[in-house]
Amino acid sequence: MRKLKPAAVGIHLVTMLGCFALFILRGVHIFDADVVIVNREVTSHISNFALSYVLCALIGLLLLSAGKRLRSALLFCLAVLAANLVYEAFLPVANTRDMVDALYGIAGSLAGGAYLCWLNAFGFAQ
Repeated sequence: MRKLKPAAVGIHLVTMLGCFALFILRGVHIFDADVVIVNREVTSHISNFALSYVLCALIGLLLLSAGKRLRSALLFCLAVLAANLVYEAFLPVANTRDMVDALYGIAGSLAGGAYLCWLNAFGFAQ
């Protein structure tokens, strides 16, 4: 079991709270269309970014903490990226096909993977 440095714990909490704030702001937009985060496009798709990031960062953190290699955490991020793309392009179960949503999910997966690379390099005590 690898142990996180205190600064890495703080950074992880801040990123998770940031994603939670994006969810809250997205929810406010549903009830009041005048609330806009950056622009209407970002506000309507930001939840896909946040979901992908949180999923990659949390599962990746668990994998890295358990002593797994960075490669396994990045493969999980790649699976989230692929699942997002397949769902948004070919399996619109709960919504319509939306490639912009897929792009936000891809960005969230890539950001999560970049965070895990940083975490693996600098976030764990030796």
